[in-house]
Amino acid sequence: MFVPWEIGSAAMKKILFILIGLVVLGGVGGGGYKAWMGSWEDGTGLGQANSFSTVKEIPAYIELQPVTAPFRRGDKNVQYLVLSINLEVRDKDLVDSVRERMPRLLDTYTSELYALAGERGPEQRSINLARVQARLLTGSDRVLGPGVIRAVLVQLAR
Repeated sequence: MFVPWEIGSAAMKKILFILIGLVVLGGVGGGGYKAWMGSWEDGTGLGQANSFSTVKEIPAYIELQPVTAPFRRGDKNVQYLVLSINLEVRDKDLVDSVRERMPRLLDTYTSELYALAGERGPEQRSINLARVQARLLTGSDRVLGPGVIRAVLVQLAR
């Protein structure tokens, strides 16, 4: 008959470490699940209301027509880039008011892109899309008010 404690100390230590590891992993996994998903009684986790169940604002996305932006080196335009821009609107109920102000918003975006092109140094060889997004978001806040647009998503179309 096979009895593990009669095998020897090395094999017994391996079995003991494996068992302790499984118990620890089970405890950590169970505790993490309980903290993330919340308790069964009141539906809360980590002492707070579950944030997934209290989301009231569902974002909406608006795809804009392609926007042309200059790419400069020194004092002259080297080429023009076509940007594909999508707006993440805070709430789907605000989409109509954003669409009403779209001509002014596109004009602001064009002005921001030309101003940004003028700020580029001659040593810069690439487009900093994070900076472009930040400038366009600032322009959105000026036209629509702060917080209406959550994010401006920019991609190079060409």
